Amino acid sequence: MKIANKKDILSCVLKKELVKIPGFNMNIYIQEMNITQREDYLQVIKSVLEDKKLKKNIGVNILLPSIIDKDGNQIFTKEEAEKLANINPRVITALTTRLLEISGLFPESLSAEKNVLRIFQNIDLFSNWLKNLARRYMK
Repeated sequence: MKIANKKDILSCVLKKELVKIPGFNMNIYIQEMNITQREDYLQVIKSVLEDKKLKKNIGVNILLPSIIDKDGNQIFTKEEAEKLANINPRVITALTTRLLEISGLFPESLSAEKNVLRIFQNIDLFSNWLKNLARRYMK
């Protein structure tokens, strides 16, 4: 087995998938969430669960940065989020679900309760990892 170097690691790009837009004769590219998007998503879920309130346009805001063209460029800007929020909600739900699946955050085989538990475990693991990393650098 090869030992990866810096170039090898940086060549591990995000997955991109051509997804059929349900109910329409169209496809769109969706790119897997990067680490910042994953952290934002996990914080939104945690906040929704703690506040028991659904945030405005949650699906759109999760999906927005991952809708890309064939070259990997983001199609919609943050300013266009409201326009995107007004399209058929089944489209947003289906595309958001597929985004979560390709990002490894919504495995089809897990129930919603197991997903929530997994999300909190990921937040805790990441938080502990960051604390340990900070302690090492503070010494």
